[in-house]
Amino acid sequence: MNHLLKKILCPLILLIGFINNAQAGLIENYDILDVNSSIVSNNTQSWFTVNVTDDFYSLTLSLDWYDQGWGNRKGQINFRLNNFDWLSSGLLANHRLLSESVTITRAELIAVNTLSLAPSSPTTLEIGYVVGGGGGHRLHIRDASLTVTNVSNLPAVINVPEPSSLVLLMLAALGFTTIKRRNKRTY
Repeated sequence: MNHLLKKILCPLILLIGFINNAQAGLIENYDILDVNSSIVSNNTQSWFTVNVTDDFYSLTLSLDWYDQGWGNRKGQINFRLNNFDWLSSGLLANHRLLSESVTITRAELIAVNTLSLAPSSPTTLEIGYVVGGGGGHRLHIRDASLTVTNVSNLPAVINVPEPSSLVLLMLAALGFTTIKRRNKRTY
């Protein structure tokens, strides 16, 4: 029975690992520098840039951040394409540390971009932050990460069984094998 269990469980474990690794390859991750800024301004400060082409599908920016200021919340995350006007991501820093994320999709970029996203001409997507005007404001951003998903890496729509279904299938195969072995012993 122990040998049979190894024969069935080893391929199952390898299959699950292969599926997880395939899904992990669908995205590109970027490490981003922390921000600890007290630039007293309502102007957006450039933080980092990403080149996007026709293959771009979406990006998700996740971060832990807070605005040390008092009164109005002023810390913001903005983005712009090809050095045009800055657009708000909709994120506004709180006065206490929060984990937040924002997703910018291809459709949103096309809506604000007069240029097409063509493979031959990369578009520069710039992410920036605003500390805010007035005294005592400071913006802290840490553990920020950017996940970019490309169109060519999106999985095709196919019916892949869920892991729980695979486990049930393997258990059924194990049960049939056990019954077959018992039947062989009785004759």
